[in-house]
Amino acid sequence: MLDLLPLDRLAADRYDHSRNEPLHDISLTLLDRDTETDREAVFALLDAALRSDDPEARTEAVWVAMTACEISRSAPARLAPALISAAKADGPDDASGALSALGRLGPCGAPAADLLAARAADDGDTGDRALEALVTVDPVRAASLLARDPGRRPRAFQAAAGGPVGSHPVVPCDPELLSALRRRLASMEPGGATPFRLAALLTSWGPDASAAVPELLAALPAYPRLLPKALVAVCPPGRRAEVADALRARTGTGPADERFEAARALHELTGDHGPLLPLLAERLAGSAGGGGGSDELIREAAEAGAAVGPAAASLVPALRAALNSPDGERNNPQMDDDIAVAVALHRITGEVADAVPVLAGVLGDRGGLWRRWTLVRAAEAAGGLGPGARPLAPALKALLADPQQTPTAALALHAVAPDALDAGHVAGLLLDAAEAGTAPFEAVDALVAFGTETLSDQHRARLTALAERDMRVVRTGLDGTVEIADERLRARVRAAVGGE
Repeated sequence: MLDLLPLDRLAADRYDHSRNEPLHDISLTLLDRDTETDREAVFALLDAALRSDDPEARTEAVWVAMTACEISRSAPARLAPALISAAKADGPDDASGALSALGRLGPCGAPAADLLAARAADDGDTGDRALEALVTVDPVRAASLLARDPGRRPRAFQAAAGGPVGSHPVVPCDPELLSALRRRLASMEPGGATPFRLAALLTSWGPDASAAVPELLAALPAYPRLLPKALVAVCPPGRRAEVADALRARTGTGPADERFEAARALHELTGDHGPLLPLLAERLAGSAGGGGGSDELIREAAEAGAAVGPAAASLVPALRAALNSPDGERNNPQMDDDIAVAVALHRITGEVADAVPVLAGVLGDRGGLWRRWTLVRAAEAAGGLGPGARPLAPALKALLADPQQTPTAALALHAVAPDALDAGHVAGLLLDAAEAGTAPFEAVDALVAFGTETLSDQHRARLTALAERDMRVVRTGLDGTVEIADERLRARVRAAVGGE
């Protein structure tokens, strides 16, 4: 193999969509055998290829190394030295893409921190990618470097704020970075790009970012839908009255959706639901008979009403009227609306009479496409009703056989009809779902909720193996998120086995 590198040229003119990258295909075949001998063969091959003098060979090897890190838990530690060597050999242009690969190593990439910090000094895309990788390798160091000019580091800033879908840990609150974000917030022009990442990072820091309250208040008129949530998150007790006054003022001006965001944030901050209830009534007034669901207006109103609780009793007629007809054909968003309305009616009235038939209709309609998460939400809602939802037990038991639904259905049954559960059988189903990577986090959380101390020796051994095996349990996700998610699951399993 090494004598033939680079290998892609050997398959360049072959019409084979399944196997057109020989090094990648051979390495995956060996890794999937899941033996120590085959793993070490792959790692030795990639180690040598990453240290090759041929830039094309290094490029092929970097791509395969990133995939190996998504499959094997031992890959990052084993391949880190060779990836660092490849990054050094590339020089400033990062021809092989090794800088981004270093970001997939997590803590195993700590020896690369100095190299990444040095490359991050570059003003171009290479510097941005180096800093992006440093965020996962050494987030504390990355935060101080990002503070120099976060606006010119879009990739690194996205990673620092939680990644493409909020799947990464955010960087810790850094005084220099906080000051830089405050300056950036203060300099933004109305009508410019909406600062989603900035708001997400401040929100995640919570009261540690309370120094940004003045800038958030000043920018609130320009971003009235985005910033109320951030203000609530960072607001310290001493500034609660000031922030509340600003939010209350926004509830009476502007488009309905902007007033709604301000009123919802005001309720969350102070418990004052006075401005919120009329806005919810207004939103629900045009929703009689349900709706398309895709605009989420009914869902948002129902969730806000549920958060208010019994004090929102005046909304009950409008909520009932907003339900879609159970006899008609509903799409997934319409079902999601109905689930939210059912939860709101229960939270407000304390009764299950409205909610049970609504949820029964959703749980009994399992044949639609892309219905996984709608059924998950319905099962969660059923569990929230408690024993009063016992009529839903047959529909929930039917979901147990679907690995995607097993964890939520099991927890719901435990709340609704605990005597209907066979603990040993359900534990086995939950472990099946976790081992398949179908719903691993949910399955482990369900096992913890049921009590890991009740597991049989065989089931405990299977749970332990989820943390200690080499093959990753989480195998799918957006680029760069698999390794982080799997390590988070691994820590969760170890804590569960240890009784934490």
